[in-house]
Amino acid sequence: MMDFMRDALWDGRPLQTFNLLEDGSREEVRIAVDFSLPATRVVRVLVELGEERGLPREIVIDNGPRFASKEFAAWAAKNDV
Repeated sequence: MMDFMRDALWDGRPLQTFNLLEDGSREEVRIAVDFSLPATRVVRVLVELGEERGLPREIVIDNGPRFASKEFAAWAAKNDV
């Protein structure tokens, strides 16, 4: 499962997290934290994770803007995900 969360630092600057969980065990596979997490960054995290652990057969998404991007769709098609 992939999900995004938002929070703010003490000075009001927005902070985002990109969380990847393994559905069966609910293991937190990866957390990416930054002030901005565009589709480019999401794809980079998935590429790194694929190199470390292998790629999943499928990913369930909510069609948010990062997942509906051409870059994410191209990565998924290229990797048969």
